[in-house]
Amino acid sequence: MTRCCLIFTIFLACFVYPFTLAAKAKHHPAESTKTVTSSRVTSLGSREWRCPQKCKCDATTLTVNCTNTELWFVPTDIPKPTKHLYLNHNRIEKLPLKIFKKLVNLEVLEIAHNDLDYIPDPIFRGMSKTLIRLDLANNFIQILPRSMGRLKQLKELILPDNKLHKLQVHMFAKLRLLEQIDFSDNYLQTLEVKLFEHMHNLREVYLHDNLWHCDCYLKRVEEDFDRRNITYTHAVCDSPVSMAGNSLFQINAKSLCPAESSVLLVTTVAVLVGVSAGLFAIYMCKRNSAVDLEVREKNSAVENFVNFGKSSGAASRSSVVSVLTRHSSSSSSNDSESVLSSDAHTNDTVFSDDCDPKMSLTTMTVVHEVGTGAKSVALTKPSPFSNLPTIQT
Repeated sequence: MTRCCLIFTIFLACFVYPFTLAAKAKHHPAESTKTVTSSRVTSLGSREWRCPQKCKCDATTLTVNCTNTELWFVPTDIPKPTKHLYLNHNRIEKLPLKIFKKLVNLEVLEIAHNDLDYIPDPIFRGMSKTLIRLDLANNFIQILPRSMGRLKQLKELILPDNKLHKLQVHMFAKLRLLEQIDFSDNYLQTLEVKLFEHMHNLREVYLHDNLWHCDCYLKRVEEDFDRRNITYTHAVCDSPVSMAGNSLFQINAKSLCPAESSVLLVTTVAVLVGVSAGLFAIYMCKRNSAVDLEVREKNSAVENFVNFGKSSGAASRSSVVSVLTRHSSSSSSNDSESVLSSDAHTNDTVFSDDCDPKMSLTTMTVVHEVGTGAKSVALTKPSPFSNLPTIQT
């Protein structure tokens, strides 16, 4: 009897129990595989999703979380489809050159609270079109890699508590989509407005706890933030000594930019002088043109008189008399005076130059003597000259 019971127990263990487990698994699936360890493998479409050792992974959100796992190195077996990678609070000192090369879908990368002091330059090249958030806070980074300037989709750049001394302006020229920047708790001394001029979506900037040298450049940065309604933490001056401990926000721009005010004044004066000189040059040009025209008219009138006198004397030994109609500056009445005389025997015509400068010649009357009678011919010439030179023919 005992032997029969033993055989029956073995039969149940070998044949019935496995079928019972299979049926149970069919009606009650195993717990979700969203969070898996390195010992588990779950399929992701046609690809395998293997979680690195010590890390926790989510196949649904494509997240690999290796936070606070005492890692000394970045795992080399991070799944290629990963979109979110968290390596915070570890002991990572170096990043291999091509460690992220295959992570072409990465959107969030956090390596905060580690021991990084250097980041290889090409390390971000593979994620230039996808990375949205980069967190490198609480490390020992002194220089940012140039490849960071290629992260065209970056919206959040978190860099507090590092050892940054200077920011390269050209490095941020293509980061046009940035919305949040944290430069706090570094060793920065100054910034330039053009560092942010291409960031049209910028909304938050953290500047506190740096070694700011309060000058005109830094003040212009704050004014630019105010003009663009950007939220920022106020910079506290570390130098010069006279401003140490004061908030840059409370310091008047005129006390920081006196040279700029002087330059503005000099520029304004120079512009006014230039405009005045231009107007004076235009005036002188027009004046000289009018004088040249007047001289030409004088010469033409004199030449006409001379030629007319010569032809008239050769034909009939007549006298040529010019009557000047002169207008006094103090009276509107006309006064005529003969200033031309001719010798009937010598046919020499003399033009006197005793004309009053205040008078102007408007009408020339030529009297042609024939016998005892006289015949006058009036020639009108609008020649506004005041002095007539003496010319002999």
